[in-house]
Amino acid sequence: MAYPWFIENGKRNAGRHEEIEGAKEEGIEFITLTGPKKVISENGRVTGIECIKNKLGPADASGRRRPVPIAGSEYVIACDMIIPPSARALKPNPF
Repeated sequence: MAYPWFIENGKRNAGRHEEIEGAKEEGIEFITLTGPKKVISENGRVTGIECIKNKLGPADASGRRRPVPIAGSEYVIACDMIIPPSARALKPNPF
């Protein structure tokens, strides 16, 4: 099972709408307002990731509400692999 998560509420994610909807139709569960806290390992192998729930704080000058961690809301997702997010756009080739 794959669990993509978003630190914010998922409304401003990097995927196209049709990609997100297609993933949901395939049974992918999206976790929102959650952030990674630490990787849990045993004998050098990933066994889970500790996450923390967030709430949206007050809007800043630009109108954006930033995620604020909720103390005591940590929980662990058992897993054997973590795939970090990729960049939204490729950097130009410097060569």
